[in-house]
Amino acid sequence: MHWDSNYSGVLLYRETVDVSGAVGRLTIIHDERYLRAVYFAGREEQLNAHLTRWYSGCRLQDYAEPALRKERSARIQIVDQSALVNSALAKLSSGDMGSESIWSRKIKAYLVALRQMNLDRCAVDKPSPKKSRLEDVSQAWQELGELPIDPRGTDHQRRVWAGLSQIELGKTTSYKGLADAIDNPRACRAVGTANGANPISIVVPCHRVIAANGGLGGYGGGLVRKSWLLSAECMQHLLMDYSKPKGSD
Repeated sequence: MHWDSNYSGVLLYRETVDVSGAVGRLTIIHDERYLRAVYFAGREEQLNAHLTRWYSGCRLQDYAEPALRKERSARIQIVDQSALVNSALAKLSSGDMGSESIWSRKIKAYLVALRQMNLDRCAVDKPSPKKSRLEDVSQAWQELGELPIDPRGTDHQRRVWAGLSQIELGKTTSYKGLADAIDNPRACRAVGTANGANPISIVVPCHRVIAANGGLGGYGGGLVRKSWLLSAECMQHLLMDYSKPKGSD
């Protein structure tokens, strides 16, 4: 994860990713260098509030046509960046991206891999996912983690989000565990608040933070989405039947 401390205003681009049978529609916000936000459908108010607070001096427009995007990307100068960021920015400059940014492509690839593995698990004749499906998910997650991101927030929020990025695929932690991981064990409540304010859903995996008693806890994108993500990431023991009326047992 890269923190751009010299950020002073950029032109932001908006894209929509929709993976049916997974988590639904996502709005992706990025500039020429970094992924800035990923919000679920239905959270437009929260997205607008985040953009107003942290990007008030920026312009927002829909992602341009490929030819214009290639021309812009060719002007990117890669200076004083890590090798990881250099690699991702080189992909941005290549122009070989189709009609989507590299961020939307990688997010979609990860969700599609999860969806296919989940479909295999649910099939009657496929009691467990194929090894190749597990490898697809692992590879897609690894590639997603290599992309340059820079969510804007307070110092405390950034520490929490950096801690979230260390939660491995298929693993979970509690709010207390996350507080311990960032060396602030007394800040469970503040950690929970920062976790809920995470502006880059899925990529910064706040859905992997659960309650201390093993329950799902909260999730800004909705508990149905959180349950699906955790189940598809081989955490099916956390699935709950939210459609069952209370007292129907």
